[in-house]
Amino acid sequence: MKKVLIKCLALLMAASTSFAVHAEPQNLRLAYVFSTTSTQHEAAQRFSQLVAERTNNRFAVTLFPNGQLGGDEAIGRALSNNTLELSFLSQGSLSGVDSLLDIYALPYIAPTYQAADTLILRPDGVIQTTLRDALGKHNIISLAPLEIGFRGFSNSKRPVHTPEDMRGIKIRVPGLANIRAFFNALKVQNTVIPYPDLFNALQQGTVDGQEGGINLFYPSRLFEAQKYFTSLNHVYDIATIVAGGQFWNGLSSSDRELFQAIAEEVSKGQIQASRQMTNTYITKLEEAGISMVTLTADEMKPFQSAGQKVWEQRADVYGKERIASLLKEVDDAGAQSSNKK
Repeated sequence: MKKVLIKCLALLMAASTSFAVHAEPQNLRLAYVFSTTSTQHEAAQRFSQLVAERTNNRFAVTLFPNGQLGGDEAIGRALSNNTLELSFLSQGSLSGVDSLLDIYALPYIAPTYQAADTLILRPDGVIQTTLRDALGKHNIISLAPLEIGFRGFSNSKRPVHTPEDMRGIKIRVPGLANIRAFFNALKVQNTVIPYPDLFNALQQGTVDGQEGGINLFYPSRLFEAQKYFTSLNHVYDIATIVAGGQFWNGLSSSDRELFQAIAEEVSKGQIQASRQMTNTYITKLEEAGISMVTLTADEMKPFQSAGQKVWEQRADVYGKERIASLLKEVDDAGAQSSNKK
């Protein structure tokens, strides 16, 4: 009897081991609007790979690029409603739901990469703290930032060095309130057009120019309808690696630590790749005959003055105490930069 019992236990242990080895992974979906030629997509592929490797295939992340599951607004709703697990989310697109989510788009918070690292990307800074808290109120967990890049201005009419050069040029802007307010302060005619419709709008002359970053301008081939690009650097654009609240809270503490570490590693690699790619795109645009305008310090002043008006207009939206804290960070960063020179 004892031998039979031992044999049964051995069979049960073998069956249990076999089940563990062949257990199906938990399938997770990672959705985003970025194209398959972007550094964000490369980062998503890396994220999926690392999750599989470091959880011994307990989780499998399937990617949905190019807005396959909808735009950022739809993705945000899915995360909030617990019908989506993961996203590389352009949180500014959700500012209609929560006005704090486009605070990073206040003009000239950080006009250089060094300033962006200090002011936009710093985990305990005003920007990341505000975004993390605002997303959390909507059941979306912020894990790490991603770079989209500095935004500029392109057009088909003439080189732009001053606000006056923009007058008479009809431009497309995204729906972010801060960016619209910036161009209104510059007294430039602007209209909101969905990004998928932009190329046709430029070709057909519905608009003469557009506001956006080089990392979208080149791969979307907008330069085929535009001759001039000015690096205004008025906004350092970012996205965020996020998780849906229900999925996140259902993880063990060790798995949350693992996903957080993967997100931070992927974030670091994507930001580095994005900056390298920007330099590559600039070279390719110059080779294609596009006039690339970099403003001098004096030329930048009237644009920065217009940006300051936006800060004043939007102070009540973000809260005067938060704005005061952000301004202190900006001043401190400027002082540290001056001391290093």
